[in-house]
Amino acid sequence: MYGYSNILLLTYIEVAQTENLNLLIISGDATKKELSDRWNEIVIRNAQVNGVGIDDYEENLKTYAGLLADYETVRLSLLECMFVIDEDTLLYLASKGYRLDTSSASKYAESIQNCLQKSKNILTKLKTKFKQIQESSKDNQERISYKKTIKEILANISVALGFSVDPHVTLARFNEYKKIVKKRSENNKHKRVA
Repeated sequence: MYGYSNILLLTYIEVAQTENLNLLIISGDATKKELSDRWNEIVIRNAQVNGVGIDDYEENLKTYAGLLADYETVRLSLLECMFVIDEDTLLYLASKGYRLDTSSASKYAESIQNCLQKSKNILTKLKTKFKQIQESSKDNQERISYKKTIKEILANISVALGFSVDPHVTLARFNEYKKIVKKRSENNKHKRVA
């Protein structure tokens, strides 16, 4: 699979626009998780190289994963309680804020239904966190203006550098070119001020 150092700028932009992670495969096969993990590595590395804050993105991913794990575990535990009363499961659910009333069969069944309904609140949190992840990902990916065509991007950087940039430039090399252009721009500002 492609990584940060060898993914072409063209491929990076296409994946960002289409969300087709299969474009990361050079040869062979990869699972969705492997592709997703690799894409996240590339996005994070790109953000780090460009000095873009990725902490919120990473934190949102961790929070989302935690919420998803909570949702799955709570729901499965509640479903288990429908068939068997297990003290460890009841303690786990209570630690998560889901208390079951075991004083009678009807109260027990009712409390399970109430807790199942309450667990849907986690879904709302998951949806909110997912939107935050999408927005954070968009913000980080749009640092290179994806509204521009690759030709416009390459033309602008070529003019700034004073030579024609290969259309098959890697993302890593493109970022190095951007650093050169930024440094030149800063040097020119200092000359004008002095």
